[in-house]
Amino acid sequence: MPIPNTNNNSKNYNHDNQFCARAVPPPIMSFPDMLESIHDSQQRSRLLSIQSSIRHAWSGYQSTILNPYQSSLSRFFGTSLPADDLEPLTNTGKTWLHSAATLFDSLDTLYLAGLYNEYEAAVNLVLSLPLPMHPTKTFEYSIRILGGLLGAYTVSSDERLLDYAEFVADGMLDGAFRSSPTVLPRMFDVVAPVLGKLYGDLNKNNNSNNNKNNKKKRWRRNVRWVDWGGAWVHRMYAALYRYGRDRMGQHEMNSLAGVGSFALEFTYLSYLTGDTRYKQASDDIFEFVQLHTGGESRRSRSRSRIGDQDVGVIKGLIDKQWNIMTGHPLANGPMVVGLGSGSDSYYEYLIKSAILLQPLVEEIDVKKVKSYAKVIDESFFTGNDSSPTSGLFVLQESEAAKVTAFPVQYGYEYDHLLCYVPGMIALGEKYYVHHHHNLHSSRVMMELGMNLTLGCRKTYKETETNLGPERLEFHRGNKKVVIRNGGYFLRPEYVESLFVMYRSTRDEKYRDMAWEVFQSLEKYCKYDLGYTSLRSVHSVKNNTYNRINEMPSYFIAETLKYLLLIYAPVDYIGLDEFVFTTEAHPLRQLHTMTTNPSGSGSCERQGPIIHQPIANILVLVFYNIVLIVCYIVMKRFRRMSHKNHNKKRQ
Repeated sequence: MPIPNTNNNSKNYNHDNQFCARAVPPPIMSFPDMLESIHDSQQRSRLLSIQSSIRHAWSGYQSTILNPYQSSLSRFFGTSLPADDLEPLTNTGKTWLHSAATLFDSLDTLYLAGLYNEYEAAVNLVLSLPLPMHPTKTFEYSIRILGGLLGAYTVSSDERLLDYAEFVADGMLDGAFRSSPTVLPRMFDVVAPVLGKLYGDLNKNNNSNNNKNNKKKRWRRNVRWVDWGGAWVHRMYAALYRYGRDRMGQHEMNSLAGVGSFALEFTYLSYLTGDTRYKQASDDIFEFVQLHTGGESRRSRSRSRIGDQDVGVIKGLIDKQWNIMTGHPLANGPMVVGLGSGSDSYYEYLIKSAILLQPLVEEIDVKKVKSYAKVIDESFFTGNDSSPTSGLFVLQESEAAKVTAFPVQYGYEYDHLLCYVPGMIALGEKYYVHHHHNLHSSRVMMELGMNLTLGCRKTYKETETNLGPERLEFHRGNKKVVIRNGGYFLRPEYVESLFVMYRSTRDEKYRDMAWEVFQSLEKYCKYDLGYTSLRSVHSVKNNTYNRINEMPSYFIAETLKYLLLIYAPVDYIGLDEFVFTTEAHPLRQLHTMTTNPSGSGSCERQGPIIHQPIANILVLVFYNIVLIVCYIVMKRFRRMSHKNHNKKRQ
């Protein structure tokens, strides 16, 4: 299978040997070379089995969603994009983000799995799609679409993907961020194109050949009539949506994860392009929530003053829900803080953004690490000693001198999503070079991560399918466990922690645990097209009733990718060189990047930046309306001029 040549991919994208990234990710090892370096036959066989599963899941989405979309007329007569998720039981698609989420989410997984033909076809389709002309959830759009583009660029070095990522991020800043009265972004907004990007920022030019003739030539090459028309239609729709949303008072609340999980993607993009606006936006959010958590109102919540204010005392656990319009946290009820849903990626990014930047960590990032250390201390060390206690987020069991720690919230509630915590703890302890950030010893922290991993495994091993339930409730007095949601939704958090624990310890038992999960996926979740979720992890009947008609985009992006990388050599996307976003998109740590001698982040781009191929029929209607309005105005002007002329003659 051929390895894609990014130069050939860009044959219609002439940069005249001028690439504008400030930092360039070096190439990664190809899948065939990686496979050849594996001498253990069992490891090689299991790796190829996981690759085959990735191909099966992708082919289901491709044949059901992408192929019909490419051959339909909806790209000319409509504004819809391919469906976000596959529904395997009915051979249909589910649209909830309106952005072809699985397509963007799967790009780097296809590349890392060596499915290069599928990857090339997917990239070509991605680059032909417009921005979604529909309100999208800002947080989900960032981690899946922007993160997917940056992850694919990192592993392939295809600069077209970086251009698209910058285009997308500009639309987010101009939409969800700009339309908010505080620094916290709106939960939903329309990602509309920024008009300046359509013609390549003619004023951003540090080359000597920026004469008027060259500008005129670039204008003609970059801008098509449909680009401007589509962009104006899109922006008018966005303005109408925001007007209606604000008049009706919709989407004024957002979760901590929803407002605070932009640090990795935005910081990485700033260092790739030299544009500091992205990192500044995410840093402002961190300072803001640190300043105002716990219902504090001693400082102004004004956007204009946030950069001049001091965070003061670093805080750990932060309120889960926020009013975007006022900047006030909603501290109502006993469950105002938590490491689970609604908060998870905010805490995850505190340590991961520092790992991404090390050793060039700025003052604001040091504050993030200190906040992360307080989160760990407040969550797991509630006693006076240096050992983990049965505190706010952990429940321990001792059986025959063996400790099992379950990641729980509020002392009793276990969610599968919390199984990301042991991996986060091990990652921060093993791969952040400044180990003094923690208040506890490395041995204690690694033991905590291992015990929490074993707790997650126990929830898997005690089911009939060997797959973990979504939600449990522990009762400490009688040690009773109540199943609150026995479904399995192809979630990645457990295998994510297995991946980090294996890379951190090189203990083969974590590979064996991952293989148990993979075998269960193949036995109970695999379907004719793709994979399905399960209604009950305690039912081994392989019938349609126990299946849920969904294959979320994160299954290929995270679950299968982590399984693949567990069985890959440790230097294949090594954790000492890469850091993974909350959606498992790999970003290179900055110390591994090569500096582009010509790239200050503001050099001239010679090719078309991004086309906006939105619903050509709408563009034609828009232009016709503009022509009719111009005709009416000119006709009335001529009529008035004629009347004035007759009056003068009389």
